[in-house]
Amino acid sequence: MSFYFIEPLRKYLGDQSLTLRNNYLFLLVVGLLLLIFIFYILSYKQIVKNNISLKTVFIFFSLFNLTLLFIWPIGSSDIFSYIYQSRILSEYQANPYFVSYDTFTHDSFYHIIRNKWSMHTMVYGPLWVIIGSVLSFIGNNSLLFTLFLFKLFFIVINFLNFYFISKISKNIKAIFLYAWNPLILYEFALNGHNDVLIVFFILISLFFFLQQNKIKNYILAWIFLLFSVLIKFYTIIFLPFFFLIPLFKNKNNKEKLYFSLSAVAIVIIMPIIFFSPFGNNLKIFQGIKAQLSHSSVIFSSIIISILSCLFSLLNINNYFNWAKIISRLTFIIFYCGIIIRLFLNYYKLIQNNIVKYSFFIYALLLMMVVTWLMPWYLILLIILLILNFKNSLFLPYFKNTTFLYGITLYGILYYIILR
Repeated sequence: MSFYFIEPLRKYLGDQSLTLRNNYLFLLVVGLLLLIFIFYILSYKQIVKNNISLKTVFIFFSLFNLTLLFIWPIGSSDIFSYIYQSRILSEYQANPYFVSYDTFTHDSFYHIIRNKWSMHTMVYGPLWVIIGSVLSFIGNNSLLFTLFLFKLFFIVINFLNFYFISKISKNIKAIFLYAWNPLILYEFALNGHNDVLIVFFILISLFFFLQQNKIKNYILAWIFLLFSVLIKFYTIIFLPFFFLIPLFKNKNNKEKLYFSLSAVAIVIIMPIIFFSPFGNNLKIFQGIKAQLSHSSVIFSSIIISILSCLFSLLNINNYFNWAKIISRLTFIIFYCGIIIRLFLNYYKLIQNNIVKYSFFIYALLLMMVVTWLMPWYLILLIILLILNFKNSLFLPYFKNTTFLYGITLYGILYYIILR
């Protein structure tokens, strides 16, 4: 409820920007998040003692989301980028992959919601373009109503995520750690990031994948994983694991062939169906290319930042570019190494290990590849860690919880750097 005071306070102090820019108020926001984080840790101890029921977890999860629904996004302008990019198609019937929002300076929202990204074309997948454009079409020329629709949509998806977390984990501890996590609530319910859809499709994919060892479940898992790729392209890194494990686990050669052919057909057909309305040349990816070129030593993956500092001290020319190249090559080596290990140890593969492999590969991506690392990128990592609690990763159970707290705290404190 304290977040309701931030908006009037910043207007009173003369902060008229689209999102919060007043440094003192932002420290207040981080302070509130830290208080909630402490409450989160204390509440988890009560969960462990069975002093909090699943019903209570759900009731307060609902209250938290519905409270944050009506608060102006203060930590990120991404939701406004979603709105104006969606209006390119819904309002002007133009192709957002070829035309930037800066083309439409006459748009009724332009002088309110344009930001540094409005000069770039669409950076998300075609499925998001369709979803965003539908929401924008319904919102029409009312910014407040459109903003409300986007936030409401994300919160509805967050409720569905709660459901699939409960169905996959069947564990109140895991459900609680997702439902009351302050970083997740802040990014999905308050700031409104479409990463909630990435989580949604990956959770559905895992739900089917972890069912009985049936080809139809693996195919459904494959389809929903591709839906996540069609929102944001980076989830393509999970495809080899969702393909190889069913292939190696199944003893029936006929079913192996059926799954292989189906998976290949789906991975060809789905992109054609979704991309074809927007064009058939590589210009579609010019927006994502521009975004990838947007980089910073401070906001880069930790390995890139460390190597940059080291190369800088050694007076190496183009130290940042060399750091990116070496770090990303290291990621590729690790990535290929994990896949080779799957081939070499195919007879030892366990179906449930899909979550573990997904966690490791995504953790490596965040540590070695990204040059514009934002706090909401950590949420998928947190969720994969939560789902690994039953089958501990490389840490004892209690340390997994500590690790989760550490990632959450890092995400909250990261906002101090972003200021």
